[in-house]
Amino acid sequence: MAEKKAELEKFYSKLETMVASEQAKKVISDKDKMIDVIRALQVLMNDHYGDMESLQLNEPQLAKHREQVSQLIAKRPKLLEGLSRLCVEIYKVQADACFCKPQLEAVNKVHSYLLYFVTGNFHNLSDSSLEFCLSLSRIEFLFNDFVKPMLSNWYEKHDSIKDCRHVVTASIGFTYNMLYRNNPEIYKVLSGLMVAAPVIPYLQSPILHVQTQALVLIAFALDETKASMFGNAREAMEFLVNCLSEALDSVKRRAEGYHISELTICLNRLALNDANKRLFVQLRLLPVLRRMCTGDRDDDVVSALDILCTLSHLAENRPLIEQQFLDILAKLFTSSQPNSKTGGLLRNYCSLQGLDRNLGGRVSAAGVKAAQRTPELACFIEAFKRLHADAAPEAVSPNPPRRPQRQPSPPPQQSPPQSPVDDTPEMDASFTTWDFVLEDNKKKVIGAGGFGKVFQAITDRHQFVAVKVIKPLMQMTPEAQRKIFEMERRALELLSTVRHRNVVRFLRAEEQSGKYFIFCELLSGCTIEQLMTRRGTPIDEDGIRKFIGQTCSALSHLHGLARPILHRDIKSSNLMLTYSGTVKLIDFGFAREIATSQMVTHQQCGTPHFMAPEILTAEDAVVYTAKT
Repeated sequence: MAEKKAELEKFYSKLETMVASEQAKKVISDKDKMIDVIRALQVLMNDHYGDMESLQLNEPQLAKHREQVSQLIAKRPKLLEGLSRLCVEIYKVQADACFCKPQLEAVNKVHSYLLYFVTGNFHNLSDSSLEFCLSLSRIEFLFNDFVKPMLSNWYEKHDSIKDCRHVVTASIGFTYNMLYRNNPEIYKVLSGLMVAAPVIPYLQSPILHVQTQALVLIAFALDETKASMFGNAREAMEFLVNCLSEALDSVKRRAEGYHISELTICLNRLALNDANKRLFVQLRLLPVLRRMCTGDRDDDVVSALDILCTLSHLAENRPLIEQQFLDILAKLFTSSQPNSKTGGLLRNYCSLQGLDRNLGGRVSAAGVKAAQRTPELACFIEAFKRLHADAAPEAVSPNPPRRPQRQPSPPPQQSPPQSPVDDTPEMDASFTTWDFVLEDNKKKVIGAGGFGKVFQAITDRHQFVAVKVIKPLMQMTPEAQRKIFEMERRALELLSTVRHRNVVRFLRAEEQSGKYFIFCELLSGCTIEQLMTRRGTPIDEDGIRKFIGQTCSALSHLHGLARPILHRDIKSSNLMLTYSGTVKLIDFGFAREIATSQMVTHQQCGTPHFMAPEILTAEDAVVYTAKT
């Protein structure tokens, strides 16, 4: 271990010399020097910070290793100042050009890579130790001369220029990691610099994970008096609720890079806004909190109580909370087992007492009834009597605030949620060039099917699309591959003019160097099949009714066209549910246009468990109609 530490120290000393603050201008104008720094930063990111597979460590060992690496770097303020100065100097050159200035073509890409690796390493290291966050917060010029102006200036470009987007997301990431530490010194510096202000526009980003990062940063940065600014990001809040649900099922207790502790603190702060209190109930946060309350982790129970207490401050939420949680809360109130998170009995915890107060004392009353039925809990009744001997205290908010508070002004009146409408923006199929969207230096895969994978891409018309790449199979001849492409292309031609809110929008198909690409509208969400798998429980009748109703609307439209279109492969994995609750019919590989009321073929198509009986039992001619 001592040898490894000495080796790391030697490496960081060398890197510190390479990026000395006073040499920043020389470094960013010398392509070879920049490449040397990039290689060193790649080693830091991939080999030193690493992952479980490359370092052959388990999760706790990896966390400890990363903390040690970030602590070593935190002790080198000159190294951090040098890297920060590089960011500032590159931004001065690229502020308006955004890595697209023709006369700087030779260094544009090198500049973007260098900025990406500096901000990416800051993002990683700030996630691993408080010491690193403290050291970085002391470099105020990094935020004044780079982070704030860059976020303000590049908002209009972050969704169309991927090099900008990488730097934006990494910078938002390390800033919210620092605020998440809830350290007074860090908070004083960053709040004084007003780092949250330039992030607010990103709440409207068309890219969900950027919108979510912005929401998390603002939730951690703004105090309770600005709670109304937390709203207007429904999709991002729904995404966070889904992440919390998935993280509870994960061994790593993470989902989409967010840890349960981050998610619960963020959701609790977002719920300070009354409009969000209503929204979280609509987004089914309560069932997730119930899972946490009934789990075996004390920290999860406490976090769930904190959020429940905040939600219960809105009177209209109380009946639902009482209906779903009274039995659990009463059990927690009567528990004689100390909670390891609070260090005492839960009935003395401010959030559970606040819930009891907000629910009219019914939590403690239910606890008393339970105790009376259980002789072993007689001691609880005495404790309860002593607890309520004096006047009941006012409702207590969870997580006593870090700063002096004043009552927030009433939130603006919001109209009730509307039914999903066809709000898909018009798509431009006339683009000439496009590129894959990268995530962690890899093409961002958003789906897979029998004939290929689906990736996220961006076009020269500044719009995001989904592109299906038809994969060549080893056992397939070029003719067979072309046949599959032609099948997909015919489906595209059929659907290119279809406009319906429940049918995915198709754009075009093309062939490049023997590869086949199908372009269509980019959808955010999951398939009905994925939804059922993630939930682990049956979908209720109301949900089924809504899903089937929208699916039938799509089919009715397709079958009612002048030349009807038959999908021929209706199944749960071909129904996409968007974050706004709209069902979209996808994957028209088997679709056919029919001139009459039926079509006859000698080949079955579809998925066996979803096929109509008459198709399964057909021995020769297979007759497809709108009914099948």
